[in-house]
Amino acid sequence: MQRFQKFALKLLDFPLGKIAASPIVGQPRNLLMPRLISTDATGPVEVKVGGESKWICACGLSKNKPFCDGAHRACAGEVAGKVYRYENGKRIDVG
Repeated sequence: MQRFQKFALKLLDFPLGKIAASPIVGQPRNLLMPRLISTDATGPVEVKVGGESKWICACGLSKNKPFCDGAHRACAGEVAGKVYRYENGKRIDVG
């Protein structure tokens, strides 16, 4: 019988918002483990590397993580306090 450990909730602060992630701790690395990630960030975070700007995804929608690919444009028009889910580039209002 397989035993699962409890979720570890970690809240990360970014300049454009908070990200809460709850990965399963102690699972083998070769298993795909889905996660629900909640963020109020609607754009990337700029990081200077050797005098060059790199843009890190903070919205969670980039397909080129950890780098921004512009997918945050889908966040335009979100209403503060509402919860959305994104599937295949489409916004779904969940509450």
